[in-house]
Amino acid sequence: MHRFSLVITALAVLLVWIGAAVTSKDAGMAFSDWPLSNGSINPDGWLGVPHWFLEHGHRLIATLTGLCTLTLFGMAFVDGWKRFAELLGLVATFVVIVVLVNRGMYVAAATGGVACLSWLAYGWRERGWTLVQKLTALALLAVVFQALLGGLRVLHISDAFGIVHGCIGQAFFCLLVLINLATSKTWQEPLIDRPREIRAQAPLAGRHLSRRSRGPAFSVPRCGTSSAWPCRAMF
Repeated sequence: MHRFSLVITALAVLLVWIGAAVTSKDAGMAFSDWPLSNGSINPDGWLGVPHWFLEHGHRLIATLTGLCTLTLFGMAFVDGWKRFAELLGLVATFVVIVVLVNRGMYVAAATGGVACLSWLAYGWRERGWTLVQKLTALALLAVVFQALLGGLRVLHISDAFGIVHGCIGQAFFCLLVLINLATSKTWQEPLIDRPREIRAQAPLAGRHLSRRSRGPAFSVPRCGTSSAWPCRAMF
């Protein structure tokens, strides 16, 4: 899972880069429709038109990143048929929300979004999810929300949606970095599962410090001796 999360992070870097290129070249409105491009998944001649290449390439990489994030969440979440069915229901909800946004039915789409957020909040607080399950679920909702913002930016020709879309993209990348840390070997393995030579360093260091602390580095003279000048000064 850790290596797969690294692959998704690399995709996110590419996604942010090509998204910046889309903004810099003013190619965000190369297509007037969404989620399709000129009514097609693979529009004719998109490789030969620079603006089409940037925008449609951005959409393809975003779709791949979203599918990989969904797979990562499934790897962390699914442990039986019930959770697999729950995951399928979540995917169906995402598809319905995209269709509703595309048709301009924003109230119904917002209702579906609130339902997804409620599911996430309930899972975080009441279902005993692990840290990886929490982070991957949040990443999944974030990438879907980011895609919806990108679609709204096209459908409404809105720079405001585009700005928020870019900010969510950077936050999504930071979330992937946290997932990389949470799935790493050093994060998940306790000290007792590490090699013996690493575990042996702690008691050796403790004995060394103990011997140093018992050495004659510092002593306090007793009252009544010739060197007990503080006592003579006090009495």
